[in-house]
Amino acid sequence: MSMKIIKKRRIISKKYDINEIYKLRRSHIEWRLKEMDNFHKYPKIAAICPSIRVNENYENIIVNFIYQRYPITEKIVVTSLYVEPEVEELFLFHNIKIIKSERMNIGCGMNTAIENTNCDLITKMDDDNYYYDNFLYDLYLMKEYNKDYSIVGKRSTFILFDNSELYINVPDKINMPNDCVVGAALLYDREVWESSKYPEYDSSGEDTKFRLDAIENGFKVYASDPFNFINCRNSNSHNHTWDMTKNDFIKKGRCKYIGNDKSIVEC
Repeated sequence: MSMKIIKKRRIISKKYDINEIYKLRRSHIEWRLKEMDNFHKYPKIAAICPSIRVNENYENIIVNFIYQRYPITEKIVVTSLYVEPEVEELFLFHNIKIIKSERMNIGCGMNTAIENTNCDLITKMDDDNYYYDNFLYDLYLMKEYNKDYSIVGKRSTFILFDNSELYINVPDKINMPNDCVVGAALLYDREVWESSKYPEYDSSGEDTKFRLDAIENGFKVYASDPFNFINCRNSNSHNHTWDMTKNDFIKKGRCKYIGNDKSIVEC
């Protein structure tokens, strides 16, 4: 009787040419500086973080909010959980509003928060991702630059696995109309939400359904650059609302390894 030994195959991605990232980064900075010279009204943006781990991730939430260079934001954390007094005090110190949701799925949280703000522009910032200083500035400038689009987001994104391995996903989907932008990095008009409210699922998929409903209702979507945002993924992916592993991304053939230097993301 023969014994067949099956070894688990490690899925490896080829390293992406880092010079292409630097070239794109330089081009993006030049574009931003040019756009910043133009007159912009800078309306208030409601930056909303629906959190199911508010007492664990409060430091990341605060950092993501307070270092944004965009001049006028309403900072909102929405949760159904008990917020520890020390965390609540820190939020209030940094002018972060806490809104209680009846139940904590992402859709219910977003709908509750938007109902409690009068801002004309909305963005969603997850509690476990990294949003660098120019994240909102860039999305707003890109939206102003492409006035026909009600939703601006990112199709190409940097992904950090287990806080050590940095990848870029779909690096060729940059600065173009694209319906498949990620839900964790959107800026959109309030009228999009008024037409297509978030579904209140008790599972994942609220962001995708919201975006697809908006497209069906005639709103156009634009994919900007990948910079100033990192989608953080951990091996215990059951703690994330989007349940995909590193191998899942790599097997799709569009996720390229960069290294472990996160500084290339910020610009």
